[in-house]
Amino acid sequence: MIKITQALDIILNSIKILPPEEVHLEDALNRILREDISADMDIPPFDNSAMDGYAVKAEDIKNASIKKPVYLKVIDDIPAGYISGKILNYQEASLIMTGAPIPDGADCVIIVEHTHKTHDPNHVEIFFPGKCKDNIRFKGEDIKKGETALNAGTTIKSSDIGLLAALGKSKIKVGKKPVVSIIGTGDELIDIEKSLVPGKIRCSTKEDVVSHLNKGKEADVFITTGGISVGKYDVVKDAMKSLGGEFKFWQIAMKPGKPFAFCIWEGKPMFGLPGNPISSAISFEQFVRPALLLMSGKKDISLPIIAAILDSDITKKPGVKYFARCKVYIKDGEFRAEIQGPHGSNMLKPLTRSNGLVVMEEDSTIAKRGEKVEVQLIDNINF
Repeated sequence: MIKITQALDIILNSIKILPPEEVHLEDALNRILREDISADMDIPPFDNSAMDGYAVKAEDIKNASIKKPVYLKVIDDIPAGYISGKILNYQEASLIMTGAPIPDGADCVIIVEHTHKTHDPNHVEIFFPGKCKDNIRFKGEDIKKGETALNAGTTIKSSDIGLLAALGKSKIKVGKKPVVSIIGTGDELIDIEKSLVPGKIRCSTKEDVVSHLNKGKEADVFITTGGISVGKYDVVKDAMKSLGGEFKFWQIAMKPGKPFAFCIWEGKPMFGLPGNPISSAISFEQFVRPALLLMSGKKDISLPIIAAILDSDITKKPGVKYFARCKVYIKDGEFRAEIQGPHGSNMLKPLTRSNGLVVMEEDSTIAKRGEKVEVQLIDNINF
């Protein structure tokens, strides 16, 4: 039996990163970026207005007030997408829309709310003082030409797609999605749509493990559930060995999830997860999920960790790393961890109520109510 850290090191050092593939930008959401994206242009590409208003010289309106407004001649109307061919002189203004290029001679934009139209459409009344650079977005202030805009290994968000579009990237290289072959084992299991009969539970196959592994051998990753413990009919380890798999380890000092096997078959990772659903789910989070992310080229593969105040005592035996299902919420500005029970490895209901796992290290035996504990986040926190 080995520790979790040892097991994870063995797994990650055995993983081969899959080759990248090119996708259209509209198909890139939540994919793993596999290339550094350098800007070949400034963003924004020119000085432009941050607001609807008037482009002016700040010197002209520095003393403007409601009691003593400044009157300027309006020489142009600049919508977004239009470049003014006029040079702004003193005592002049140009009506300008958000995003439109700043005309030559202007160094300030006064927002339309700080102006009044006059009876003369060729003049504007400004009653608020402005300063140089007010309401101007300057060329390259977001991203400068040559700067790395996005790093390889990033999970692409909607905002990243917006940035890539601004840079003219219609296609990008992303990590290939691993093809995963999943086999559930156990003669007591039946198809999900069939009626239950005594002694049976839903969702697996009765066919031979080796046969099914061979049928899916074109996959990048193999996952089995059940049949990995020490019972008479726990045959998955033998199946792995009979296929010529290079067995790396079996059994981990963790609870739930002690029975867990890992081997390499034809250069590909094979994970033998426990049969109990909670053991299987937690083992997946600790080992399979980071392996799949690494295969796709993800750099940060760890679950988010927070410190939370425990709402009840937890006790355990020394020598194993323990994961307690919990609901993380915020109270009085602090994270709280509400333990979800009962704690049996077959109990699905507590997991459906959980968004975190309280982690207790091997040498600890108790975590008391009111203490701050380490929590792995496995889902979102509802605010």
